[in-house]
Amino acid sequence: MFRGEDVEKKVKVLSGGERGRLALCKLLLKPINFLVMDEPTNHLDMNSKDVLKNSLQSFEGTLLVVSHDRDFLEGLVTKTIEFRDQNVKTLLGGIEYYLEYRKMESMREVEAKSAKAKKQKEKKNVPAEDGLTYNERKQFEKELRSETRNLETIEQTIEELEEIIGRWDLQLADPEACKELMGDPDFYPQYEHKKAALSAKMEEWEACNIKKEGLEEQLGQS
Repeated sequence: MFRGEDVEKKVKVLSGGERGRLALCKLLLKPINFLVMDEPTNHLDMNSKDVLKNSLQSFEGTLLVVSHDRDFLEGLVTKTIEFRDQNVKTLLGGIEYYLEYRKMESMREVEAKSAKAKKQKEKKNVPAEDGLTYNERKQFEKELRSETRNLETIEQTIEELEEIIGRWDLQLADPEACKELMGDPDFYPQYEHKKAALSAKMEEWEACNIKKEGLEEQLGQS
């Protein structure tokens, strides 16, 4: 993605995104069979991400990648390693499989609680079609409303962060705008902070959505 006079630039004048693209290009041209990448899409614009992903999809070796970029991981990875509750679990599937697995795992927890509650009611001879008492149903409904509000707030924050980062990515891809950004010593710390905040919010959204869907299933909602 270096064209025209850009191919003659010295490395020292390249932006962070351009240096990242150059390093990835050199890396992918080497005869290697194992790549370890930690957040490789940082500082890359959308076009650069697509080029990198296409290159990695044609890579015949093994790739170990750490990333919070869901779009980048979709269709790329074939195994997912989860670090959770001080345990390590390897799942034979990509990011889509992992998210579905986490959803089903959460659902099973809710269903187990429902079954336990139903048994307790049966012992007390309290009939209930869905296994929930009036107070339990009210509590589930209260939690569902709370999670729905949380999701809306998180989604709004994600949209705001994506808009800011997207605007900066476009500026980084433009030589003139990039020079102006590089003149601000506070830019990259702010950029990294926004990226980290977006990753954290995406994880928060996933956890909140899983909980919300479990509550909806428990209450028999669509």
